Amino acid sequence: ALSGGQRSRVLLARALYRQPQILFLDETFDQLDLAKERTITDGLRKTGIGLVIVSHRPETVGAVDRIVRLGETTAVSSQLAA
Repeated sequence: ALSGGQRSRVLLARALYRQPQILFLDETFDQLDLAKERTITDGLRKTGIGLVIVSHRPETVGAVDRIVRLGETTAVSSQLAA
């Protein structure tokens, strides 16, 4: 049986095989340690694929270009990341 992190990496590899223009990643990295997450996100950035990442993890949110915070039904704020 695969661990949660291994399962995430297999699903990501399957998505990349299709050569998408945009990837929507919803809590994809929550089962990975930070070093593996950083390696994967650095590799994804080099591909030029657009990424929409949903995460509660501060380290993941800190590695993006733009942050959109959502409320109950609408976007509460949008800002360029530092």
